[in-house]
Amino acid sequence: MAKAGRKPKPTYTIAVDCGALSQESPDAKGGIYTIAYNLLETLGKLDTRNNYIFYSFAPIPKKLTALFGSRATNKIMWPSVGYTFRLRMALRYDDPDVFIALSQASPITSVPTLGFVYDVGFLDHPSLYKDPDRLTKNTEDLVRRSRHIITISNSSKASILKNHMIADRNISVLYPGVSAHFKPKGPKFLSTHPYFLYLGHLKKTKNVAAIIAAFAQFLKKSDKQYRLLLVGSTRDLDPRIEAAIAKYKLGEKVQIVGFVPFRDLPKYYRGAVAFISLAKSEGFGLPIVEAMSCATPVIVANQESMPEVVGKAGIVVANNTASIVAAMESLVLESTRKQLSRKSLAVARQFDWEKFTKGVLEVLYEKFKQ
Repeated sequence: MAKAGRKPKPTYTIAVDCGALSQESPDAKGGIYTIAYNLLETLGKLDTRNNYIFYSFAPIPKKLTALFGSRATNKIMWPSVGYTFRLRMALRYDDPDVFIALSQASPITSVPTLGFVYDVGFLDHPSLYKDPDRLTKNTEDLVRRSRHIITISNSSKASILKNHMIADRNISVLYPGVSAHFKPKGPKFLSTHPYFLYLGHLKKTKNVAAIIAAFAQFLKKSDKQYRLLLVGSTRDLDPRIEAAIAKYKLGEKVQIVGFVPFRDLPKYYRGAVAFISLAKSEGFGLPIVEAMSCATPVIVANQESMPEVVGKAGIVVANNTASIVAAMESLVLESTRKQLSRKSLAVARQFDWEKFTKGVLEVLYEKFKQ
């Protein structure tokens, strides 16, 4: 029962673009998939009021739709080619109260839209992206068509405000969460040598070649044998990675592990001396928070959202090899690692999927009043 003087919250029919959840290949599931999956999973547990239509071009996981019971349906609009047009027609036919555009793109629609913009790095670093013109147009259209925008860091919000005609009041920042799967206790990846870790997509935007260059210099100063493990999808493998390994003659000292199943990721974090990310473009950095949740020290570039996410719990380095090497050398000391491990766990606790999802619902009720 609602409290006296307070109106009960309305019931909406909410349409959601779940195209990101249509990815069937495990190594194609990136950050947007993770956010979409956890948002729906948490909505299914928290929201017992609203009705949902989930649009996708392949069936989304049944255990997600099952959480909503009879209040949700998954409308499949196969194939992926022409999906945006069919999404436009479906919105016209279904006429929901709100449309949540989770894929940083939106069709032309009269339905009030809540748009998600994760990253606009393609504006500053177009050469690092496969199709920056398409990404630019999709984002421009989404910002223009949306009643409100949700983004995932203050850094991303600042970039959106800088590059798009939108008022500050029409953008909300909600930090993504981290799965309880990532925790300090548990098995570690067993390596014959201590190792530094990069985990994430091995594409150009992640600047992995710079990690390799710094690692090569670090090895020259170290009296101990270390390894660098590169874990993640090689679908869009940056050719500079293998070129850097050859240039510095690192051979087996740098291991391209490739894709690792979700269940095994914590092992790699827990076993690492430190996690390193020097990405040129990063809207948030889910692997950074996953590493911190496993009590793994992190080294990140002073770039975009990463200093904001890490805070004082990690080492933020300048964009030069000497600074990166110095950070790596400092983490050889067990006392430094332990200190940063404690700080990492404290910071990681603030990133919570329930908090994120409640924030989305608050935006819906506040900005999309019927």
